Amino acid sequence: MTEEKRIKIAEDNLGRLLDWISRIDSKSSVILGVSTAMLGILAGLAPPPRLWTVRTEIVGLLGFLGPSLSLLSVYLVNYPRTKGPSTSLNFFGGIAKNTFREYTKAFMSISSADYLSDVLEQCHRNAEIVSRKFSALKWSYRSLLIGAVPWIVCLYYFRTLGGSC
Repeated sequence: MTEEKRIKIAEDNLGRLLDWISRIDSKSSVILGVSTAMLGILAGLAPPPRLWTVRTEIVGLLGFLGPSLSLLSVYLVNYPRTKGPSTSLNFFGGIAKNTFREYTKAFMSISSADYLSDVLEQCHRNAEIVSRKFSALKWSYRSLLIGAVPWIVCLYYFRTLGGSC
């Protein structure tokens, strides 16, 4: 396979990885909205503090836990991961460390083998990022699903104590 063909394949792979990051971020925004709404409804239905008992605290905590863990996971999905090679001509952090003239000079003088290596390094780094984001996204879904039952029980319990939204 020619080096030109390898570069094309590596660039296509990098593009796919960047698309995955975008897709994960889109999915997490839906979960962010659902989790926030669930917590808002709980807060709106919570009875006045004078009516709280130990049982109310336990039920409230259990109802609060799922959506809260889901929000924490969404935070981990969306937390910017900007660690990358400082000498890369493809990574924004590496590019920004140079002046425009330094970047242009470095880009114009890079060999195709070095460029391919840079793209492959970006593929590897972005694959690590996608893997972490997917893991956090799965935990967010799990927290939401597992927390739905205690949340519904909490809503009912708060409602019977006279909470109103």
